[in-house]
Amino acid sequence: MVMGEADMKVAASMFAILLLMGCGEGETAQSIAEDAADDMVGPVAAKVDALENRITELEERTERLELGGAI
Repeated sequence: MVMGEADMKVAASMFAILLLMGCGEGETAQSIAEDAADDMVGPVAAKVDALENRITELEERTERLELGGAI
């Protein structure tokens, strides 16, 4: 998966805020940052899946049109 520039800026900002706030007991800045990154990956992955599904639908529709002689 590829993170966009805006996503990376958000992640960097979140990491900086966490470092300034300090860490709770048993937590490290890295573990907090990794958790934050994991939270960001889910929605992005869902969008990628939705786009892949849409591409598949369009490819199937194009194939049906080609077979039907419409294209």
